[in-house]
Amino acid sequence: MHGASGLRTVAVDVDTPRSACAITGIVHLAALGMSAGVLAPGTPSGADLPARMVYVAADPRRWGMGWVAWMLAALTMVWFVVSVRDWLGDRAEPRRLRLASHLIVFGAAVETAGHVLAAGMLPSLAAAQQGPTFVAVERAVELSGAASAFCFAPGIGIVVAALARLPAIGRFTLGAGVLNVAGAFGMAFVHFAGATKMIPVATGSVVLTMAAFALSLARDVGPSKA
Repeated sequence: MHGASGLRTVAVDVDTPRSACAITGIVHLAALGMSAGVLAPGTPSGADLPARMVYVAADPRRWGMGWVAWMLAALTMVWFVVSVRDWLGDRAEPRRLRLASHLIVFGAAVETAGHVLAAGMLPSLAAAQQGPTFVAVERAVELSGAASAFCFAPGIGIVVAALARLPAIGRFTLGAGVLNVAGAFGMAFVHFAGATKMIPVATGSVVLTMAAFALSLARDVGPSKA
């Protein structure tokens, strides 16, 4: 934090990145579970159009809760990158970390907008049997997923590169981070291409590697490593 004198004061709560990393990993795993258990039957990869419209219309509250889990996952991404950025401090290039933060924030905003669209519009469209509009909204949600992944991938990539300079960060953590970046780029292309059958596979790989990266990093950034 910069005061009027322009001097930087170092007062970092080293427990903050641990909490952010751990909760990010847990929330991502929970969101993946909600996706498999609640959302899958109402998505293009899980059923044909008539079946998924019936499923979505049957219980809008259940459907909405599934998307809330993903909204929380997007929010934890912001907390994660900001906390790690602050913990790194002068040990990394500030401009690059600010860019990473901006990318993650923008990606989370776009992704959340898509989630709100899915949770708020699809049940009413399904109940009204508005099939073409239902499909159009589904496509908009897919494109929001592509746009957010194109932001998350380089954002996390910058964080991984900064962490790689620290001896305290383990190989497993860095490897999981690299896999997450690669997977996020792949997921972006899958969403953009509308390859609906591949979306669950791509999403699962990205979420699992993000959870592994975050939970492993929570271990690496303990007080003795600050």
